[in-house]
Amino acid sequence: MNFFDYGLLKSCVQAFRCEEPVVEIGSLVVDDSMKAFDVRGCFVEKNFFGLDLRQGFGVDIMGDVGTLPLLPNSIGTLLCFDTIEHVWDIYAAFKEIDRVLKKDGVAVISSVFNFKIHPCPHDFWRFTPEALDKLTGGFTYKILGYQGYRKRPRHVFTVVFGKEYRTQDLDSQIQRFERLLQGEAIRYFSVFDRVRHYIAGLFAKKPLMDFKYYNNIVIHTKLFDK
Repeated sequence: MNFFDYGLLKSCVQAFRCEEPVVEIGSLVVDDSMKAFDVRGCFVEKNFFGLDLRQGFGVDIMGDVGTLPLLPNSIGTLLCFDTIEHVWDIYAAFKEIDRVLKKDGVAVISSVFNFKIHPCPHDFWRFTPEALDKLTGGFTYKILGYQGYRKRPRHVFTVVFGKEYRTQDLDSQIQRFERLLQGEAIRYFSVFDRVRHYIAGLFAKKPLMDFKYYNNIVIHTKLFDK
């Protein structure tokens, strides 16, 4: 969980019907920096369960996303932030997400792209928005997007909706989501950060490019089978 993921989450909660129970896959808080992002606090009046391979802070259920210990069609809202890159059998993972999500449920999935190797305990993959599109092929309604420079984004994400998610007002919900995301996920940098990145950019293009496009958030594709 990081600043962008948290903005993505808050935008989804405000724009869409995120029903209970809510399950966060990859919920282990691995360091103190993650404690600033209170995912559970976004669902204070709903049943919320954190699931991870390892025990620790933020974990209620131990399990593997490739073989989720959850009943079919049982989860109203499924969250998976910066976790799927750590899953080896990625096809099994997305089949499991499809299996456990309610027919009128919502799943929010993000992953890093332009980011260092970060074993937790392993780091296997990087995904383009097109890859997320293919991996979520079982969902009729979806949003795909990215954050950062278009040829080397920092994050990619998708929001998918169950086949029976009420679609009469989905267009207006998505428009609201886009507006919210442009506010909730925008980061304002200090003068110190700006100067530091400018100096770095004098010696290398990449740091300056990442900084320059950090707040570039694009809804890459919206697919609807109407």
